Amino acid sequence: MLSHAPEQFEAAVSEGWAVKGDTSAECAEAFGLTNLEETVKRYNEFCQSKEDADFGKDPMVLTEIK
Repeated sequence: MLSHAPEQFEAAVSEGWAVKGDTSAECAEAFGLTNLEETVKRYNEFCQSKEDADFGKDPMVLTEIK
């Protein structure tokens, strides 16, 4: 089912439909997302404290982004 996924992804990158990077910072830069690193840090703090101060998510669904 996903056997062609790597090739399809590489084609999307070469055609400009997708980007890839070794870090979230590289991907954020490619998309022009200036606040991604700060947003991920804040979200991870919510995960650690088990309280989502922005959206009130159930702590059971909070999963840290690494």
